[in-house]
Amino acid sequence: MPAGYFSPMQTLQVDWGHWTVQQKHVNNRIMLVPHAKSVAGYTEVNGMVYVRGHRTDYDHWAQMGNQGWPYEDVLPYFLKAEVRA
Repeated sequence: MPAGYFSPMQTLQVDWGHWTVQQKHVNNRIMLVPHAKSVAGYTEVNGMVYVRGHRTDYDHWAQMGNQGWPYEDVLPYFLKAEVRA
């Protein structure tokens, strides 16, 4: 549940509440660094978000001479990798 992922991380019940200092390369933002209160620590709060990528990126790679990379060629592999209900 990517939408609900960060809610528990913003409480001190399950996370240590570590934050970065201002980061100049991201408009001086201060960002949360998830660190779970568990034996596994950082690995306890790992998450994954799946994104196919944009059609034009793949087509551009193919136009640059990378055979087999147009979107229509890689789409069947994306569909095989995705879990269908």
